Amino acid sequence: MKPPSRAMARGPMPNPWTAAVRKSPRTRLPGRRCVLRREMAGHVLRTAAWNGRCYMLLRELVNWPVARQECIDLGGNLATITCADELAAILPLTGQPTSIDGVHSASGWHWDTGEAWAYPNWPNGTEPDAGTSTACLRLDKNGGFELVACGATARALCERGPFAP
Repeated sequence: MKPPSRAMARGPMPNPWTAAVRKSPRTRLPGRRCVLRREMAGHVLRTAAWNGRCYMLLRELVNWPVARQECIDLGGNLATITCADELAAILPLTGQPTSIDGVHSASGWHWDTGEAWAYPNWPNGTEPDAGTSTACLRLDKNGGFELVACGATARALCERGPFAP
């Protein structure tokens, strides 16, 4: 009988996002940390974990559609910010304008992932008037939401999770 090939012996290609258990000082609960495959390290500037999700800030400045596709190619999505605790956990990761998942269309603002639009963090508390045009969302350096043209460039913040138990 022929021994299995090396490729078969290794099993399926691992997902680029994996998790290792650790205590997370941000959440004060048992958390996870992001562990990246070596070949991804050159694309990622920083990582953070919160509530069973892994966040990666990518190195390159790209426009929103490219950022979205890069996150999908890595097995995730552009990050959605759904509450103040999540924002507090990822804000140290960014520190500069960063592309996130929100999109404005004729029907209003929504997360491209389909999650509920329940935490609109506009800097002055008032949603900017985007009219009926398509616009994209990014975090400003202080964590406020900012309406931008989808062609504007920024680093992408990708999100993946929840981690498997």
